[in-house]
Amino acid sequence: MHYCHVLLLTTLMLLVSADSTASTALRLNSSDRRALRVTNENHIEERAGLGSKLTDLITKFSSKERQAVRFADAQKTDEFVLEAFKLKGLTGVRLKLDKNYKYFEQFQKVKESNQITAWIKAETPTSAVWRTSGFGNVRTIDDILAVEPTEAFQLYSRFLERYDSAVILKAHKNKTPIPVISDDLTWAEKTVRVANWVGTNRSSAFAKAALGLDNLTPAEIMKAKNYEFYLMFLQGRLKQLENKLVGVN
Repeated sequence: MHYCHVLLLTTLMLLVSADSTASTALRLNSSDRRALRVTNENHIEERAGLGSKLTDLITKFSSKERQAVRFADAQKTDEFVLEAFKLKGLTGVRLKLDKNYKYFEQFQKVKESNQITAWIKAETPTSAVWRTSGFGNVRTIDDILAVEPTEAFQLYSRFLERYDSAVILKAHKNKTPIPVISDDLTWAEKTVRVANWVGTNRSSAFAKAALGLDNLTPAEIMKAKNYEFYLMFLQGRLKQLENKLVGVN
């Protein structure tokens, strides 16, 4: 997904000028409601598109598909799996055209999903995953755009989507407010968080709550430390609407 790329370009204008905030209805949108329809946190732990019925479906896999899942669960290295599927030494087109490449892809997807699930279960802060992913020196818009195409960034983005879904679910189950994002997030990570909210269609109510603005007056919002990020969110939503009106996906 590259929804982040378009939004980040527009934030440069936002940081120069912005006059007002838009009114927002305090309700969950369809994306947030989908998160709430999950009955328990285990159900959001999807594994590489296999859904919550992995146990039932796994019996239908070929032996190599089952092997790919076992390798991921056993935390085998890419090098080990490439050799196991007789892909070692292949690169580029030759690698991707090999009949066994799909099993290596399966392994990578399950491994990635397992990693995200582990972070979610451990309630790992997004800032810790940000640093672990190697983004500690990412500071500016240009820095963000430079790392955005990387696998590490895409993994972080998918983690954020599931992280926020888990946050919404937990708040709903416990009848507690959406927690405000931590003060230890850098400007760059906050910007990426906002881009992710836009790209995953989070509601304005969620964005306001996560930024600690939901119980403030308009005047107080404009003075709040996270005001600029709320403006980014609104601008991203506006960009989405403009694209929809002109038929751009």
